Amino acid sequence: MKRLLTISVILFLSQNVLNAINNPFLLINKDLHDGILTDFEAVELKARTLLIPESVPSRYQFANPDYIPCGLGIIDEAQEYYDQLPNDLQVKLDNINNDFEERSNDRVSYFTPEGNVQINYQLTGTDGLTGSNAQDNDNSGHPDFVENMGQYIEDALAAFVDLGWINPLTCTSNSMFLVTVEYQSGTYGYVPGSSYHRIYMSKSLSDSQNKLTTSHELHHLVQHAYTGCDGDPGPSGSWYRECTSQWAEEIVWDELNGYEGYDQAFQNEPYRSLDYFASGGLYQYGSTIWNLYIHENFGDSAVKNIWETPISGTVSAMNNYFTNNGSNFVDEFTKFSSWRYFTGSRAHGNYYEGEFEEADNISPVAITRTATGALVNYTPPSNKLPDHLGVNYVKIN
Repeated sequence: MKRLLTISVILFLSQNVLNAINNPFLLINKDLHDGILTDFEAVELKARTLLIPESVPSRYQFANPDYIPCGLGIIDEAQEYYDQLPNDLQVKLDNINNDFEERSNDRVSYFTPEGNVQINYQLTGTDGLTGSNAQDNDNSGHPDFVENMGQYIEDALAAFVDLGWINPLTCTSNSMFLVTVEYQSGTYGYVPGSSYHRIYMSKSLSDSQNKLTTSHELHHLVQHAYTGCDGDPGPSGSWYRECTSQWAEEIVWDELNGYEGYDQAFQNEPYRSLDYFASGGLYQYGSTIWNLYIHENFGDSAVKNIWETPISGTVSAMNNYFTNNGSNFVDEFTKFSSWRYFTGSRAHGNYYEGEFEEADNISPVAITRTATGALVNYTPPSNKLPDHLGVNYVKIN
């Protein structure tokens, strides 16, 4: 007799303890969860870690930290608490949109041949490039790392514009993107929450991280064009901004699979809502699987069309898009919840809806309960009760 696999998809709520790893933001989030920090203390510590890392207590300083992709959510959260923050952080938040280099007068400027990017960097001090990132192998007068960064931004811009996305430079009087390369503790990069041209990049990126992060941060600026420049509100959910920037990495650098590692955070906690967001966390980056689903099932322009929808509520904007294309959010989320099951070792090619391109590469989703025979009146553990857009997977053999 064939073994019958049944997947039970239930849409409710859950909480889970965050596991600390070698990253200051994840440790701050864990301490917040454990009651060691208040909400405000966590916001201030995360802002300090991003903007004034030397001022952070030793508990949250790491010699060689793991990284999260982006600090935009941390900036946004700090802005919400702006009036309560100490003066030094208020000054930093005020200045990150400025074009002058507040942290140093010793920066060197590099301009891309295409003329769309200016990169300011230095070779000395805390923000100075070191090791292979400081090497100028082509004797151009600028480190190859910096030249590559500029070219990767130009390439990403061309890719986005070719796909019909708005060039954010058309929303500002600035004629080029201004990039500052600096020391960052635990992030690859970030942009100010309302800028169309300002990017901050870590000085410690590998070449693949350089490629992925330039695409990620540039697309955040593109997103700002849809929420503040085109005259209509667009999807404003913090989770969807990160979901989309991770997806943008895949669009520009498909072969690098920039979601790897973050997909596991998403797949390991399916009981969390699709739109769950914790600044400094990892889950929202793994949610890019949702955009991969949309892209593969609705075409190359689908994600852009969602951003073009003049509705600020992200799920409402998605439902509007799906409705205009013969479906609805509930049906697509239900299909997605089955679709994401057939990943990793379960990507056997037999899912009737058709598997997605990256199925083999993505971590298999966690199963809440495995049972043999009939399962009656099952209630998941309290820490795995699914949220409104969360899922439990129950395997019945």
